[in-house]
Amino acid sequence: MNNTEKTKVSKSNDNTQSTLPLAETPAAMPTDTNATPKPQRIGVKQRRTDFTEYKETYFSPVVINKENRRAINITKETWALLERYSRILGDGVATIGGYADHIIADHLAAYLDDLEAWRKL
Repeated sequence: MNNTEKTKVSKSNDNTQSTLPLAETPAAMPTDTNATPKPQRIGVKQRRTDFTEYKETYFSPVVINKENRRAINITKETWALLERYSRILGDGVATIGGYADHIIADHLAAYLDDLEAWRKL
């Protein structure tokens, strides 16, 4: 071997030799698996934009009349959270039922393809 090209000689089970550049050996690979990218800071403008989009999506009024309403049972803790955020963030126009309806509809829309595939299993 010459000095300008560093290689590693390895033997396989059939007694043939192959050469691998040292950069491709596992020992030369970076071993820092705990390195995480530095989180990006979210500015005030972006938070306001996100909040505006959230309000438009989840706190818009929903017309739930006698013909299309149904009762569901939820825990007291979930009810308290829905009530708190619909009251505080909904600017007095959002109802708990409307907020819950938007959340459930958004979840079902996001997972509709998966739900259909799982139903057919």
